[in-house]
Amino acid sequence: MPLLPEIPSRSDDRSFRRLIRVFQMVHHLHKAGYQGLRVMTAVSGSGAGYRFFVIPSSVLRYSPDSSLSYRNIKHLSLGADTTNPRDEAAYHGSGMGNKYFGWEDAPGKTADELANLFIQRCPQIAELSLTRDWKYAGWFNELLGKIENGWIPVCYYVATGHNVEGIELNRHSAFGHGYEIFPWPPDPPFQVRRAPEFL
Repeated sequence: MPLLPEIPSRSDDRSFRRLIRVFQMVHHLHKAGYQGLRVMTAVSGSGAGYRFFVIPSSVLRYSPDSSLSYRNIKHLSLGADTTNPRDEAAYHGSGMGNKYFGWEDAPGKTADELANLFIQRCPQIAELSLTRDWKYAGWFNELLGKIENGWIPVCYYVATGHNVEGIELNRHSAFGHGYEIFPWPPDPPFQVRRAPEFL
């Protein structure tokens, strides 16, 4: 039987630690019932910037006969508009440092504290995401494990597009070198039910 992978030592790369914290924030929100929250990551045209979108699945699905994918995300404005995204997508970029989502009081906040701020400051996104999606939450949990073990996920390259096979996982230099393909997320349920309130 395969053993659990050895957890590498913590990276000194601040930008990578901040990336992990945003993913952990979404994980906390999933546990609180906001499982309609989905993530999309992109690398800027220059290759120097990492972009992170938090989006309700209801925004990404178009009709029951069209499969949800992160292959058609141009409607999220991946250009200069990303500092002021539309109400249905929250944006964080590596250039913002530890001012997550542009929040001036975010530095020093833990992932669960950021999750509470997200609910307070992105109420429309939170409301649209308060539903059960166990398939996606499980998929995301596995992806988070990869990230915490030194892999950086890229759904989309602004300059070249997406990888048709799946999400690219690139090994962070502090953890070695490597490249993997992670499967695209499962489609959301089209008949969604509001999750009960959580304490």
